[in-house]
Order: sequence, then structure tokens, then C-alpha cells
Amino acid sequence: MFSMKKNFIGFVYCCVILLLSNCATLIGEKAKDDALKAANTKAQKMGLKVGSACKYLGFIGDNSEQKATANGSIKIKLFSVKNVGGIIKSCTYVYGKDKLF
Repeated sequence: MFSMKKNFIGFVYCCVILLLSNCATLIGEKAKDDALKAANTKAQKMGLKVGSACKYLGFIGDNSEQKATANGSIKIKLFSVKNVGGIIKSCTYVYGKDKLF
């Protein structure tokens, strides 16, 4: 009887830990998305173009800087950001100008 209670408590404990870690992951993803939106808004206000390229599920698509630069028609890259935290989607964002002046 005691062993069964101990196993049940262990199971509940594992479920709670799993639930909390999933919530923390979702909160982290939301924070990253919000930060990216804010960065894109600031870049566009400064007159910078934003290009992005994503890879899905680790093998579909291309998240290279070259693809992101082409997608944003960017000739002069000022900086780029790689989002490598996602399991399903990983993206590269490039910020820059389409011409020198």
C-alpha cells in the first residue's frame, strides 16, 4: 500500500514538473516573439529593411543569412539575429539597406 502511494506521489510530482517546464517554455517563446516584433518595428522606423529566412523541423527551408538578405532585398547588411531556440522553426533575421545612400 505504501509503495503504491509513493509511486503515485512520484508520478504526480513528475507531471507537475513537466507542466511547469512546458509553461516556462511557452512564456520564453512569447518573450522572444515580443522582442523580435519590437526589434522589427524599431528597425523599420530607422529606415532599415528586414529580411528573414526560416528552416522548419530542422530540414525544410533555409535559414541562411544569404537567403534572408535576398528576401529583404538588402544589399548592405548592418546586423543579423539568429533565433536558434525553436525545435520546429529556426530563423535568421537580417537588417540593412537596399542601397548605399
